Amino acid sequence: MTEKSDSWDSANLGGSWKRGITNPDLEEERKKCSFNQDELFRFMYGDDYFFLKDLEDLIRRNPELVEG
Repeated sequence: MTEKSDSWDSANLGGSWKRGITNPDLEEERKKCSFNQDELFRFMYGDDYFFLKDLEDLIRRNPELVEG
């Protein structure tokens, strides 16, 4: 039987959106990105791009807007 622990080991357990933890393997892959992510975002969201970027900036400045 394994010992229960309250600590979160992202290397073994993966990431957690609720805890704000990103899996180290995913972080490593994101660093290797070989394309312009902002350009892809603009391509995917078209005319909504600027609205979504403004919304993202607003949420980054005021995280309490999304916390329930």
